[in-house]
Amino acid sequence: MGKYLQPITLLMAFALILLTALCGGQNALAASKIHTYTLYAAKPFRQSTPGLRYIRYPQVRGFSNRAAQTRINDTLKNFAKKVNVDRQKFIKKNPPYSSDGGVSKSQYGLSYKVQYFAYGKLSIEFSENSYSAGAAHDASSFKTFNFYTKTGEDVSLKANFNTKSAYHKANNYAQSYMKKHKSNYPLAFSLGNKATIYGHPYYWTSNGLKIQFGQYEVAPFALGAPTLFIPSKYFK
Repeated sequence: MGKYLQPITLLMAFALILLTALCGGQNALAASKIHTYTLYAAKPFRQSTPGLRYIRYPQVRGFSNRAAQTRINDTLKNFAKKVNVDRQKFIKKNPPYSSDGGVSKSQYGLSYKVQYFAYGKLSIEFSENSYSAGAAHDASSFKTFNFYTKTGEDVSLKANFNTKSAYHKANNYAQSYMKKHKSNYPLAFSLGNKATIYGHPYYWTSNGLKIQFGQYEVAPFALGAPTLFIPSKYFK
């Protein structure tokens, strides 16, 4: 019996290696091709939270299509530069030092997260955060970029759906889902509000996409900024 077990064991080991390459390899590939860069605001601008001291943005490397790589990098860097301009305006309105000479707690920063990077698609989500000294809490906004890595094209939410009808059906699904899960989206249909997915930031997943809602749009501050998953079956 032992002579039969050895080939089976080898086959199982090979299958495990192949599975690791296909699944984990995607993350390793993403990590090796995306690098973080930083833009600094005018000094002095002290802050209590290290994560909000910088304007951070990614740049991709090693793409076979250099034109697509440049197109993606230019889009990301130009967005970071725009945010940095907004930050300078914020600094002027929120002096870095309080009137008594102490350090202000005002903060402003930009961070990002790679939400998806596989099969010719790259989704990057930016979080722009600011806090004015004396405010109840910070303010956050989200911006997403969804690129086809072969062309560098930034794909709009609507472009994921083959027809207008499919786009509307996806919205109907989202609204129905929020109504059924009201505890997660309590503000979606309150006080005359009628939440939709149209034109929202989003990012791809392995089997669909996620809509990113903003602060207070569908939920109170305590619940953060919820997302809503749209299965890929609604793309058609």
